[in-house]
Amino acid sequence: MLEKVSLKEVIDHAQQLQMQGYIDQSTQVIKQVIGQHPDNPYLNYVYATNLMHQGNFGLAAVLLHNAVRVHPEFAEAYNNLAVCYRREYHIEWAREACEKAMKYRDNWPDPYNNLAGTYINEGCPEGGLEYADKAIALNQDNPAQLAKCEWNKSLMLLEMGQFKEGFDLYDSGREAG
Repeated sequence: MLEKVSLKEVIDHAQQLQMQGYIDQSTQVIKQVIGQHPDNPYLNYVYATNLMHQGNFGLAAVLLHNAVRVHPEFAEAYNNLAVCYRREYHIEWAREACEKAMKYRDNWPDPYNNLAGTYINEGCPEGGLEYADKAIALNQDNPAQLAKCEWNKSLMLLEMGQFKEGFDLYDSGREAG
């Protein structure tokens, strides 16, 4: 079956499976073709995203590095690489990956929110407030994503001792998400 479809169709099918929550099936589709196309950045990206869903952030980072090596302006890959680094507590590397994602896709809220989160991880919430605010501003039309951004900001505010505003944002995020 895979011989009769284009590589783009295979990648699209794997991403559809992924978005529906069928991570193992998506991975199997990718594994059937990645050996013939090891440098395809989109195959690497989809496979890496599946690995992230499974908690394998180290191997996912390797695949994402390959994706950005081949396609250096691949903002989504940089954003996921930032998540991998953050999960492995490589905060500076995560920040660098967020900056690259923002460089190539400026008005996308995810890297701003991820960058804000690195300041929570490091215990320096003041440094991330501007990024949290930018992520919130960019997510006004997406209630589920807005709730995630507000939740991040609420953690910052709570860490800073601003309890009323922090708990208000936290509670509104719980209600929305």
